[in-house]
Amino acid sequence: MSRQPIELRVVARYAAFQIPELLLVATLLFLFHEWHGDLPGWVAPVVLGVWVLKDAVMFPFVRKAYERSDDHSRPLDGQLGVAQDSISPDGYVRVSSELWRAECVPGGETIHAGDRVRVRETRGLTLIVERVETPPELHA
Repeated sequence: MSRQPIELRVVARYAAFQIPELLLVATLLFLFHEWHGDLPGWVAPVVLGVWVLKDAVMFPFVRKAYERSDDHSRPLDGQLGVAQDSISPDGYVRVSSELWRAECVPGGETIHAGDRVRVRETRGLTLIVERVETPPELHA
């Protein structure tokens, strides 16, 4: 399994999202030191260092969330899905792992729950779908 190189902008985006929490921790440490006065001088830098280390360790696990993906912008036209309920004239279909609002193609037949559908076009967040015949070998 080949690993993709880490892009600098992904690291920068992740770091930018970590700055507010790092500032919050630093502020809390400062306030604790001011109010109680018994916090040794080495504690704050060590806690902040551990906090940054925690973020570095977590990065590989959350990296995908900070990568930009064009998956959501790719056209769904032609994709196959399954009707989740009757679509007459509208309802919901599942395409891949996503649930979409859908309408039948104009003049199309009613689509029943469980029927396979093909996306004909996308209008905003609504898919225009048509029923697709299921091959006999898939009936069981």
